[in-house]
Amino acid sequence: MATANVCNDYEHFVNCGVCLCEFDDDTRKPKFLQCCHTICLKCLKKICRRGSIKCPFCRKNFNSIQDISSLPNNSYALHMIKLKDEKPTVPSCGSTGQSSQETIKLSAVLEKRKKVEAQLELIMKSITAAGDELEKLQEENHLEMAELLSVIELSPAKATENAICLPLISAPAASPIPFPFSIANVVQPRPPYVFILKVSNQNGPVGQIRIRPAPKFHPEFVQKLGEFCYKTPTNFSSNIDKSQPGLFVLLSMSRRPYIPTLEIVKHPFRITALKFGEVGLISKPISDNASFTEWDFFFPLIPVNYQQKLVISSTAAELFGHIIDTSIHSPAFETVMEMSKSKKNQRERFEITIESDHDS
Repeated sequence: MATANVCNDYEHFVNCGVCLCEFDDDTRKPKFLQCCHTICLKCLKKICRRGSIKCPFCRKNFNSIQDISSLPNNSYALHMIKLKDEKPTVPSCGSTGQSSQETIKLSAVLEKRKKVEAQLELIMKSITAAGDELEKLQEENHLEMAELLSVIELSPAKATENAICLPLISAPAASPIPFPFSIANVVQPRPPYVFILKVSNQNGPVGQIRIRPAPKFHPEFVQKLGEFCYKTPTNFSSNIDKSQPGLFVLLSMSRRPYIPTLEIVKHPFRITALKFGEVGLISKPISDNASFTEWDFFFPLIPVNYQQKLVISSTAAELFGHIIDTSIHSPAFETVMEMSKSKKNQRERFEITIESDHDS
């Protein structure tokens, strides 16, 4: 019985589990995947699609494989095949002349190999889990820091009073927000205008949204738009580009002949709109330079889980300003919520005007 088990283990060890052919040192080299399963080179070439391989045993995907032949060989399998070629009677299931000592030695090698494979699999799972957790923590850190900086910008006087209490926090390498930062970069004079977005549809007025621009947002754009719409509700060629009920609204804005062309400057301090009360702006650059003539207003609502936070943060809408009244039952909240519920065939029926006034 022990001999039969050893023979079965041996066959499993030196044969490809896909084509059931014995490995060799030529076209059927035993290749390790990252999941620790072994497949012959010939089968790998068949199942590889555009540099991506799905393991036929555990169904895990492995991408960006440039050269299949560069995958590590299963040297243990090659060694066992070499032993077989030197002593064909050792691994043969039907052989009656193999010694008990060789059988015991072979069995011990196979058992040890199984333990190594199990340990490698556990290590790979731990590494994968740690990477996923690190990515999640980095994203959460970015969201929390962006929220903190948004609060600082919204209340500059309070931020100045408590500046000495703010810790210097190192951001992830991929974060668009440079650290450490100075409160001097945050506290800016308040822009002279507030903007009133009035929304209506075929049934009449829906509501209005009063927005105070952020101090660090492009002052040229704010000034030009404020002058253009000063105390005059101006109709823009606007429509609801995208929306998701209770999560966000994206308004596409443009008007001819008004063209708010300006150079897009990468500010040293840049945050994005991530929650209700913050209004984002996504510029649409002209192909030949760094200016833009059209833009999208982005209104996030209240994400309730991590996935919804990712949806909002993925828009990367630069913070244009803050809604002045952010209470849950305010006209602004009801207006944005109503637009977010609009169906695709209703989005073009909304009309948005923009009016500016001096900030009191």
